[in-house]
Amino acid sequence: MAQPFFTIYVPFHSEAYADAAKRALASLEDQFFQSFEIVVVVNGTNIPFWCNPASFLSDTRAAFGKQVIAGRFPTLASAANAALAIAKGRGF
Repeated sequence: MAQPFFTIYVPFHSEAYADAAKRALASLEDQFFQSFEIVVVVNGTNIPFWCNPASFLSDTRAAFGKQVIAGRFPTLASAANAALAIAKGRGF
């Protein structure tokens, strides 16, 4: 089974992060290099409507796709550790 070259973790900790997260994801979609996966961690807030539909997960140029995990992580480090736990890339 192929493995992504690296995993990109995109944090989403509040609605204030929405614009930054959308810009980051759009920038990733525009990359020529495609051997990566994207992990979006939604921490302690509702999954934004633009991140929730199945089309968000399937509509990607990243060869290894996107994953979204949601929860209430007490620290930024614990949210990053949740992303690390599911990352499949050789680098993070």
